[in-house]
Amino acid sequence: MQKHRPSDDEIGIPVLKIKELRQGCCDESSEICSPNIKSEYIIHDGDVIFSWSGSLLVDFWCGCTCGLNQHLFKVTSKKYDKWLDSHQLISRTHGGAVFIPEAKNSQKTSKRNHTKHLLAEYAASLVEENDTIFINTSSTALEIIRYIHGKNITIVTNNASAVCIDHDPCIQIILSGGELRRPKFSLTGDFAMDTINQIHADKCFVGCSGLSIDCGLTTAVHSESSINRAMVERCYGLVYVLADYTKIGKRSNFFFAPLSSIDYLITGSEAKTKDLEDLSREGITCIRLGDGAPTFFSSKTSEGDEK
Repeated sequence: MQKHRPSDDEIGIPVLKIKELRQGCCDESSEICSPNIKSEYIIHDGDVIFSWSGSLLVDFWCGCTCGLNQHLFKVTSKKYDKWLDSHQLISRTHGGAVFIPEAKNSQKTSKRNHTKHLLAEYAASLVEENDTIFINTSSTALEIIRYIHGKNITIVTNNASAVCIDHDPCIQIILSGGELRRPKFSLTGDFAMDTINQIHADKCFVGCSGLSIDCGLTTAVHSESSINRAMVERCYGLVYVLADYTKIGKRSNFFFAPLSSIDYLITGSEAKTKDLEDLSREGITCIRLGDGAPTFFSSKTSEGDEK
């Protein structure tokens, strides 16, 4: 992709390499390429990606539109849709098919992406009619938009990718404005801060790079830390953190909020019981999601309760 750098008037897309395929998403360190490359080298959510460089890896990509790097291959076939349909991995629609990111075939679907959508769907169920909510640049928090249906709500976000997500027509999306940063398409700077500071949100849904008792909430991107902090502080209702087990007990470079500002942590089944019990003693209600009923960890109730 080195020959296909974006021109000055193009908004580039991230390059999918083995690193991105393994972690299930692109990040600030991902390379950028022009969006005007051959269609067979454009990867979309739901595409099957095959890698044979160094190690064998096959996965469903759910980490946004990107360009395909060498040593990676997109699996296509005239019978592709039929094969996915037979494995209950797509849903038929009028004139086509839609990939189901929360598909149950664990052998064919990335566990991390499955968890991401599980967390987002649960968080969406907490949104109420006429709510105004904050969503930061977290890819997990952003997926909440897909799962809100039949409710008149307003979403304020500094993630420009929000406009690309299919959503219910009842939802109003307000972008914060600001300086656009690739590849996450985050909006930062004074314009973004001014927008957030004029709003009182009913709920706040944020992701993070790290969450620990010693360091609170942290992020790997300095320019996003102040926006994250403003969202938490300008929320007059409940603050929810969406984070899988890889973020719990970890710290990143830039602090943006203390644990005392968090009401709920929504996480997946791989989160350790001890970690969640420790966080609950800090006043955070932890909700662990899996195949069964959610498990709640709270200092106010019996720890490990299923509801």
